[in-house]
Amino acid sequence: MHYAGLAPDMDALLALARRRGLLIVEDAAQALDASYRGRPLGTLGDAGCFSFHETKNLTCGEGGALVLADPQATARAEIMREKGTNRAAFLRGEVDKYTWTDVGSSYLLSDILSAVLLAQMERFEEIQEVRQRVWSTYDEQLATWADKYGVVRMSAHPDGVHPAHLYWMTMPSDAHQAGLIAHLRERDIVAAFHYQALDESAAGQRLARTPRPCTVSRAASHRLVRLPLHAELSESDVERVLEGVTSYQVDA
Repeated sequence: MHYAGLAPDMDALLALARRRGLLIVEDAAQALDASYRGRPLGTLGDAGCFSFHETKNLTCGEGGALVLADPQATARAEIMREKGTNRAAFLRGEVDKYTWTDVGSSYLLSDILSAVLLAQMERFEEIQEVRQRVWSTYDEQLATWADKYGVVRMSAHPDGVHPAHLYWMTMPSDAHQAGLIAHLRERDIVAAFHYQALDESAAGQRLARTPRPCTVSRAASHRLVRLPLHAELSESDVERVLEGVTSYQVDA
């Protein structure tokens, strides 16, 4: 997963996959408009999965997009999307009737949701400009406070471009994650943590096995705080968030 639209060392990952005969599926749900060494995330592996969930840079409430490198896989995905039929080929005039040819389900967006999404696509540069401005303001204005208290700010890969999907910080202790979130809530500012280590979740404990404890994931989930970031934030909103964060004293 390209968390917050930040890529890992994709060259090394792809080389490893090729040596082992593995396929790479990029979870690019948070990576629309992000890139790695000049290439869009979601197009580097064998498949890329994007999301239009309500929290994403482009949204229609739910749904997503699938990008496939193999034309044969793309053709089959089109059939699976159409309930296992070749209806899309029929609509293009490639066959005289359509029929059930494979497994599938109904993965098509409704016309209304598609229209909502299209309107945002047409304004995508404007949306991204606002999000990047908010992200940069957070990063610049929180630098002194974060350095003072040992708070680690989000940083992008030197060879990558992030999409300003999230702005997160890692607090110096578990207690300060809860402390900052509560401090901001008292000021009517919604901040949140994110995800949970697999071996801490109920389903993970019941259904999965890990060779060793997920200590890195646990540390991240217990210390990470996400600040509000969306295209409707005003300058006064951003200033209020900054005042709320910088008024929190980590060593108090």
